[in-house]
Amino acid sequence: MREIVGRKEVLLTVVLIVVVLPMATPAQASSMNYAVAWQTWSGAIWNGYVQIQASFNDNGRHARQGYHRFMREAGPALDTGRLWTSAATSPRDSTIRSRQDWVWDSPLWGDRYTTRYFWGFLWF
Repeated sequence: MREIVGRKEVLLTVVLIVVVLPMATPAQASSMNYAVAWQTWSGAIWNGYVQIQASFNDNGRHARQGYHRFMREAGPALDTGRLWTSAATSPRDSTIRSRQDWVWDSPLWGDRYTTRYFWGFLWF
């Protein structure tokens, strides 16, 4: 009987390591150049954060500047344009440059009223 309990304990430990641990690790932690968006105030506000570090080698590239943008077709229409971080001075610049912005979401339902989030980088 003890051997069966031991197998169950081992199986539970393996499941915990394989399933739970990866979920606790943020996906963007693997890069210093990333952007993320989230909602607060029960979905009334869209928040966005973009970050770069030029000295980080991102698959052979070095980010010079990052941006994010919020857009909505209607309800009311919204286009923030590209909201830029400050620019890095060289590919060896180790300063973390970021910006965080927010917009009100539309209270109306439908595709035309959906706030969309876009982001990207300029490279050296």
